[in-house]
Amino acid sequence: MLRLLPALLSGLWAVTADAGPIKVGELGILSDAPLYIAVEKGYFADEKLDVTLQRFGSATQATSPLE
Repeated sequence: MLRLLPALLSGLWAVTADAGPIKVGELGILSDAPLYIAVEKGYFADEKLDVTLQRFGSATQATSPLE
């Protein structure tokens, strides 16, 4: 699962520091662990990214904002 973290960080690499806050949806499940680790270890802050985790109650709720 930690293999996803570099992919996530490289995807956010193109975002500039003045892009504003970035909301990342999470469900509070094991597959979200790389996000929690990245926040706790300060990986996003090191890249000057203002990332906040947005908790969703279900995958359906997480998918709706994508429409």
